[in-house]
Amino acid sequence: MIFLQETINVFWGSIKVICVLCDIIVKKITHSQFTKSPLKNMYKIYGIANCDTMKKAMTWLKENDIPFEFHNYKKDGLTKEKVEEWLTQKPWDVLVNRAGTTWKKLSDEEKATDAETATALMLKHTSIIKRPIIEADNIVAVGFKPDMYQEIFK
Repeated sequence: MIFLQETINVFWGSIKVICVLCDIIVKKITHSQFTKSPLKNMYKIYGIANCDTMKKAMTWLKENDIPFEFHNYKKDGLTKEKVEEWLTQKPWDVLVNRAGTTWKKLSDEEKATDAETATALMLKHTSIIKRPIIEADNIVAVGFKPDMYQEIFK
């Protein structure tokens, strides 16, 4: 009988320790960077690492406590499905950076004229994609302008 009582006491003590640990974990999660954003979303920012516009956008997001994950499509790749998903939300001419040097170096025959040719072009020359593209469940922003971000992430 004494052995059973001791076993129950040890078991009950273990349960208390687990509850305390769970409470600590919950408190850390609720006070983490993931809840600092007013929208409480984790955003994914697509672009390339050595782009000045990307650096400005990521700096702005960090300074405003907006949680994000960076997807470097030069390094991590980009799927046709992802580009097609973007094209259901934004027209191709919004997603293609026609002011950049990559576009300007293309011959007229290579330049996109519709969503299909833009998809192939964005997959072949990822640096032609306007940067950054920020998404949560859908595209939140294309490009970087501090005023636009202030409005989106307020």
